[in-house]
Amino acid sequence: MYAFQILDNEEALLASLQIEKMSKSVELSLGAHNNEYKILKHTIKPEKNKKIISFSVYGDKEIYIAGAEYNIEEALKNYPDWICRFYCTENVTNLDKLLNNDLCEVIVLESKIFPMYWRFFAIDDPLVDVVCVRDSDSSVNKKEYLAVEEWLKGNKRFHTMHDADSPCAHAKIVMGGMWGIKCKDKTFFTNLIDLYSTSFNYEWWYGQDQEFLEQQIFPLFKNSCIDHSSHTVIRWDHSVPFPEGGDTGLGAFVGDRINPVQSKQVDLSLFSLDSNKIFLFCHQAFDDFLACNGLVRHLSEKHEELILPIKKENLNAVSYMFRDLENLKFVSIEDDNNAFNIYLDSYKKSHRFIGLGFWGKDPSKFDVSNPEESFYTQLGLNVEDMIGKFYVDLSDVSKEHLEEEELNKILKFKETLT
Repeated sequence: MYAFQILDNEEALLASLQIEKMSKSVELSLGAHNNEYKILKHTIKPEKNKKIISFSVYGDKEIYIAGAEYNIEEALKNYPDWICRFYCTENVTNLDKLLNNDLCEVIVLESKIFPMYWRFFAIDDPLVDVVCVRDSDSSVNKKEYLAVEEWLKGNKRFHTMHDADSPCAHAKIVMGGMWGIKCKDKTFFTNLIDLYSTSFNYEWWYGQDQEFLEQQIFPLFKNSCIDHSSHTVIRWDHSVPFPEGGDTGLGAFVGDRINPVQSKQVDLSLFSLDSNKIFLFCHQAFDDFLACNGLVRHLSEKHEELILPIKKENLNAVSYMFRDLENLKFVSIEDDNNAFNIYLDSYKKSHRFIGLGFWGKDPSKFDVSNPEESFYTQLGLNVEDMIGKFYVDLSDVSKEHLEEEELNKILKFKETLT
């Protein structure tokens, strides 16, 4: 059974919903899988042979709808003849904005299956010939479109991309939001929904979607796959370079996380550009805070106050590293995207905003193979400031302050500076 195929047998439960502003309704089948999900609303257009860019949108943060609206705009410019489709939970803030947007398709679901997987459902739709699965917090762009077009002109059924050139980024053989599939022939997808529901018994952990793709989907197409890659660290036998002539828009690379709120033009008169107080936003990995240790100390010396947003999982260790800086304050954040919103809500009139890293910057202007040095270059500082000002006092360290992995990273990093 296909997830959205209209079935004729008695067991099929059909959800017929009238789409506003359309002359005919589209019936979506819940079929044999009606215990796995329930369609609450949809705005599916009846055309056949669609090319779909598929996203999952879930949660009650306004940033998710902002990202969806931004990708609709970017798809119009970069993906002609493609349709953005959003699989949404009912609690998405301002969901009506998407439901009333004629430039996209929306399916609102209830399901025990984790929402991250819902974007895969487009593969089963009998109206769809090609699906590209993307992350809602990444921006579609010209570089990836040229790669997709090159893939479609060939005879390979499966497409992957890898564009963040470091040992720890884009290292999975299929990245969860950077793959596509030609799915006009539904033979391979007869039991796809069953695979979703049974592989992990409805449990969820970070990175599980990539594990599912690697274990269950990629083996079906490993002999019919093309990978566009700029990786020099990790490459596969089926990898080819990206076509020339495409840019990545606001992101530093294909699949880069962007903040669509931050990307919009903001009235700079609202910002306290000349303030002696700083709101410093940098990449959130623990290694990044190590690399920025000397930079944070430099800014702390030069300014009255320094606000540093930190993810909850790093707050304890990073606050310990900088416990001697009396004018440094920490703000706990849930993810990268909400740091800028916190700045706009609470600090824009009193603090100068410094975005450190490759947030919308052109990476060609920096040595991306040495991000530590590029952090300092972006502020016009010499990388020796990292070495000369790097300081972590470990005299009173305990597991209360640092986990063993964090301590080892500090010790290893200090060794590289000596």
